[in-house]
Amino acid sequence: MHRALKQAFEDFKAALGSDRYGKETVNSSPAQAEPSPAVVQGHPHEPISPPEGRSPDPSFSGDLPPILAPEPPGTSTAPEPTADTNGGLRLARDFVSRHGPVILIAIVGAGILVWANLGGWLAPEPSDRDVVATYSDGMVTKEDLLGRLESHTEAERRTLATPEGLRHLVQDIAVHQVAERWAKERGLDDKNSVQHAMKHVAEDINLHDIGTQVHEGQIRVDEGEIQTYYEENRERLGNQPLPEVRDMIRETLHASKEEEYIDAYLRDLRARASVTVNYQLLAVPEPTEEELWAYYVSHQADFREPERVRVQEMRFEATSRDKDRESRDKAEKALARVQAGEDFAQVARELATNVGATRAEDGDEVVRGSRGQEFDEKVFSLREGDVSPVLKDGDAYGLVKVVEKRRERTRELDEVRAEIRRTLEAEAETRLFGENKEKTLFTIRSRRFTLGEFLEEYQHFAPDVQARYQSLDAKKALVDQLIDRLLVIDVGSSQLLDVKNKKEIEEARRHLLAQYLHEEEMQDKLEVSDDEVKQYYQQHRTHYVEPSKVKISYIRVGMGGTEDSRKRAKERIEEAAKRLQASKDRPEAFGEVAKEFSEDSKSAAIGGNLDSWLARNNDDLSHALAHDFTEAVFRLKVGETSRVISMGDSYYIVRVREKQDEKPLTLEQVSATVRQDIQDEKHLRALQDLEAEFARRTRLVVYDGRLRALAEEIRAAK
Repeated sequence: MHRALKQAFEDFKAALGSDRYGKETVNSSPAQAEPSPAVVQGHPHEPISPPEGRSPDPSFSGDLPPILAPEPPGTSTAPEPTADTNGGLRLARDFVSRHGPVILIAIVGAGILVWANLGGWLAPEPSDRDVVATYSDGMVTKEDLLGRLESHTEAERRTLATPEGLRHLVQDIAVHQVAERWAKERGLDDKNSVQHAMKHVAEDINLHDIGTQVHEGQIRVDEGEIQTYYEENRERLGNQPLPEVRDMIRETLHASKEEEYIDAYLRDLRARASVTVNYQLLAVPEPTEEELWAYYVSHQADFREPERVRVQEMRFEATSRDKDRESRDKAEKALARVQAGEDFAQVARELATNVGATRAEDGDEVVRGSRGQEFDEKVFSLREGDVSPVLKDGDAYGLVKVVEKRRERTRELDEVRAEIRRTLEAEAETRLFGENKEKTLFTIRSRRFTLGEFLEEYQHFAPDVQARYQSLDAKKALVDQLIDRLLVIDVGSSQLLDVKNKKEIEEARRHLLAQYLHEEEMQDKLEVSDDEVKQYYQQHRTHYVEPSKVKISYIRVGMGGTEDSRKRAKERIEEAAKRLQASKDRPEAFGEVAKEFSEDSKSAAIGGNLDSWLARNNDDLSHALAHDFTEAVFRLKVGETSRVISMGDSYYIVRVREKQDEKPLTLEQVSATVRQDIQDEKHLRALQDLEAEFARRTRLVVYDGRLRALAEEIRAAK
């Protein structure tokens, strides 16, 4: 098997484990390594950890629920507009994510931007006033810089036409020039070296360089297209005047066309490189009904379910020996209230230190034997609806209400059909792939890649990763994206194209090589042991919490865009507030008023109820608009109604239906996040080492005075 293919899968596996911020949002490690003097402060990427106050529950969010914003119109097939809510900061973030290595340290996803002069190089300015930077392989001139700047979109140029933005472009030019030489030294540009082509093969290929370089060429957006998009999306754009959103619409349409251009480029590249693929080698026949039944009968023991109960719980933590008696007394008082007829969940919300009783109305399942002998004796003997006596549970006392009891049983075939199907398909896949491993899966310019080479590493993926590629279509897509990356980094394939933008295409190829260099440097430096995870969690456990949250009902009245409309909105929301005040003794009155006054028709139809939890937002600076709203809501007690709250372009009245306090998360709940936090810190240290190596190898020197002068020239020209 090729060493190249083996490494491709190693990088791919690492990549699949790196994307957590969109999935797990626990507030992360507090320990952030001090950046070196070369690291720009306030760069939009944060390399170590997300902000505090996040939670692994995807229903938690520091952002406002979409339902609290004005309702969007019907769906459109046109690309979604993206409001520039953070101005240049958002644009800078988008630019970095799209254009990859600013310098080798800032290669796509690294999260660090290292500004020159690296290593504190001291050198006299060259006599040629057009030179703005020098490095070991050459120099960067004003003409180079202005040419690169013009290749970007208008919105990007506004952000980049500053001394800092121009430094960004200088380093981008330098790293792409150096990347090819460095890659050759390490054998990364060999057409057979597919190891790095797999790094992000599950994602869209990063060829935005091509699209943006031809922004003023093939990819054009005319005024008619902008006007059509505006008319179709006027409400979604907040009914803003066309001149105020024209640039945003142009960028949205350009991005869509850019993708079309890249797709066409890749299709042409494939055709000219004589790519062939035998997808049928990836196909696995589905098991027959007879095979499913035979497996079920012969594996009955695997489908036995032990006795279990579904319960609601409340816990009273005993944080010290002195608190032990106090916690038991609280549990006894809670039991007395429940036995007197009060609702179990309501008592838990008021008294318990956990939120287990209110986490789900249906409760949690507990299997006999999983919680110890005392739990089994006191809980499994109860009937449905009964509440246990006070239980000792680790360092806490608790009460348990039995919601449902389930006897030991064997699951029916229909219940396990999908599970059996996956097992049989996996067995068939292993057998067939073994038989066909020497057959050719695909070729590129007559270079042969076998099924065995591809699958040897694929089968080392974690089960959850393999599950993403179980279907034939998913495997086809995986192979296609691998081929696309191989074609882009293969000089021979690129030279087959007769296109106007060979220079830009070569730049995209260097861009990918730079990414691979970064991954090469990171290999074997980010491993984290279980002991490290435990130790780190113990040191920072107060930072891994589930934030406090509420469930609310609300009334929203939009202000509109004129003084008259804002006046009418104010009168309408105040009338709703008066109606609520007059009916404050009737809890159901809020729903009645919401149905009559709220302009969010979906929530108004159900009494203004917002079903999802609203989490407290600790990131006050980045969510200043939501801060006052959040604080006002979290000051309310369950059943209380707020005053009129102004937020954005709307007025709100909010009633709190449920409330849960902040809750510590266990190591089991956050182990993956803790591991990633440690990897992020190790990544930062490795990047700093790479920074020093890049400085030594390239000797990049940027002449700041000349960049400032150039930025001023650009500003004056506007």
